[in-house]
Amino acid sequence: MDRRRFLKGAALAAAAAALPGCNTDLLNAFNQGEEHLWGLNVHPFSGDLFGAQIEAMQQMGIQRVRMTLGLHSDLAGPYLRSYGAEYVGLVSDFDDPIPNAAAWPDLVRNAVLRSPGLFCYEILNEPVDLTPAVYVEQYLTPAYQIIKGINPGYRVAAAAPTGTSSGRLDFYQMTSAGADSWCDYRAAHLYSDNPEYYLSGTKRPFLVTETGIDDPARHVPWWQDTMAHISGVLETDRVYFYSLSNSEDSGYAIISRYSRPGALGIMSPLYEYLKGKYGPR
Repeated sequence: MDRRRFLKGAALAAAAAALPGCNTDLLNAFNQGEEHLWGLNVHPFSGDLFGAQIEAMQQMGIQRVRMTLGLHSDLAGPYLRSYGAEYVGLVSDFDDPIPNAAAWPDLVRNAVLRSPGLFCYEILNEPVDLTPAVYVEQYLTPAYQIIKGINPGYRVAAAAPTGTSSGRLDFYQMTSAGADSWCDYRAAHLYSDNPEYYLSGTKRPFLVTETGIDDPARHVPWWQDTMAHISGVLETDRVYFYSLSNSEDSGYAIISRYSRPGALGIMSPLYEYLKGKYGPR
């Protein structure tokens, strides 16, 4: 280990004593470069696609999942009850991406009480219609207070802005607005291999809650090489590929939206790669 990496590790170890989201297990996993700890974005689809996604995750040996919880209904509940994994719960809803601020506290409380004991709760997804200051003041801060009131040990992640140049600016402006005081993690979305842009933007540990590429032929190299680079630069072993399936069968998807149990429509070589490496023996 070179001196620079040693000093980074020492600094992270010191942070582990102070930050609730950074611990010895994370440090050990990071130092070992355990790619099987990396996660996957899974949309909470119902119907045949529910069973198909459960089957696909089982076959690929997925251990970490990021999933939208739902605010007005229990979107994630069937998955949480059916598939044992470490979950990042996205406190958000597809039909109400920016809820009314007055209703927000009750929505957060109900979502967390429906889905207790998750690894972390991420507060909204790419809130582009909010200024960073409004997001921190009206959404992140009350959510943090409510979640810590439910259980002080629960972890909170600030929303990841879009993985664009304007999103990176929002990330820094969220920091200026005080985001680090109201979260345990800072989430980031990286659809380009440029994690160094975020390094000086926060004192909190990172979660890379979305990363990927819309070309199935490049999924395996992205998982093997790009995610390894992102993980190393940002010193996090929690990096979540986008996505298992989506409503448009885009180039990001691993299985088709037309999949059903016993008949998975495989769209990406990443499926066989992960199945062969981490799936059931």
